[in-house]
Amino acid sequence: MTEKIFKINGIDICTESFGNPKNPAILLIMGATCSMVYWDEEFCEQLANTGKFVIRFDNRDVGCSVSYEPGTSNYTVTNMAEDAIGVLDAYHID
Repeated sequence: MTEKIFKINGIDICTESFGNPKNPAILLIMGATCSMVYWDEEFCEQLANTGKFVIRFDNRDVGCSVSYEPGTSNYTVTNMAEDAIGVLDAYHID
């Protein structure tokens, strides 16, 4: 497993990857209020062992990604979708 923090859409997004980045990618997106670690590491490794490059990440305002003071966040589901695309771009996934 490799952890990386990328600047995506002007914020820090924490990611972890498993497997060979040359393999086909799977992006695991956890629910909006849960950390990426809810995607169990063993599960991620099992997927990687099937010849996939597995990426999990913390959504904004969750886990090790950027966080906001309660009541001050101003983002939408569209922003979160753009973050997911940004994660794929950061890993150079087409």
